[in-house]
Amino acid sequence: MDAMPGARASRESESILGVEKLQVVMRRAVSHPPLTRAQERAFFRDYQQGLRARERLTGEPDINPAMRGELEMLASDGELARETLIRCHVQVVAAIARVYDPEGLETADLVQEGTIGLMRAIEKFDEAHGVRFLSYAVWWIRQAIQRAVDNNARTIRLPVHICEMIREIAMIEEQYWREHQRDATDPEIAAALSVDLAQVAFVKRAAQTPLPLDARGDHDDPVKWCAGDLSLEELAIERERAEALAASLKTLDRRDGEVLRLRFGLGGESQRTLEQVGRAYGMTRERVRQIQVRATGKLADTPDLYKTILEMPPRTPEGPESEREEWLQITGQLLQLASPAARQELTNPRTAA
Repeated sequence: MDAMPGARASRESESILGVEKLQVVMRRAVSHPPLTRAQERAFFRDYQQGLRARERLTGEPDINPAMRGELEMLASDGELARETLIRCHVQVVAAIARVYDPEGLETADLVQEGTIGLMRAIEKFDEAHGVRFLSYAVWWIRQAIQRAVDNNARTIRLPVHICEMIREIAMIEEQYWREHQRDATDPEIAAALSVDLAQVAFVKRAAQTPLPLDARGDHDDPVKWCAGDLSLEELAIERERAEALAASLKTLDRRDGEVLRLRFGLGGESQRTLEQVGRAYGMTRERVRQIQVRATGKLADTPDLYKTILEMPPRTPEGPESEREEWLQITGQLLQLASPAARQELTNPRTAA
């Protein structure tokens, strides 16, 4: 297929993540308009054909010269398509990277990390998921950047007895939901633990972030269980996010808000499947899905909620591939439902300023 204007990239063997090459890519990316759906499909078709050609070249050493030449051309076109896809989306990487301002890391460092996530998204993308590539790529980009920030961040370690109580509160909350299909109140938690109400409130404030209820395996090592230590920046962001999220959900009907909280694991809830939410409310899986679509549609002009959901990785980021793919489909759906103004705010927050 014909490349886009300016798309004939250099085919040197060095990685596209090299600093000099990344700078060239950034300069060229400025002139690239967004890909149309047809262009996106064509580039991914060439990229995937190139991968298959490369596999044959490495796996079939006795291939005849004519076929080898054809496969080498396909492999070269596939690499060109890959580099073009990177260039056409690297400005999105830069926009997301500019949102972060971690001590000790330059924006250029974060762009390189985000580009790794973009490349991973290109490798994993399957159009059969029914979402545009940008919707799919946002999570991978954010994950790569956030991991770089986390690895560099200064952390706050919680005392052992606080970690133990956080775990106990999480277990009680999960038990209450399972038995009563509702959240446990602070007085109920305090009674179950035989502690003062003020102590429960203090520990909840210390935790700040949603607790992974399925991470209770390390009962004998509460310090290890609390290994997800929080940076000062993360504490501030989480507090601001929780306030914005609560305000957004209050604009919905009670049931619609509850469905979103459970489906996306918001406000400290454990993320639940369509079936689990349906059982809790006596509804079918399809009815829960309809409510989810309706509720997110009502908030299409509320970027705070969309950013909250899109910035959160799945509760089991290292879990089965199907869980990650389901989460990516959900975030893609949210981007598609968002209004143009909200979508612009999500993908490039600085442009709205």
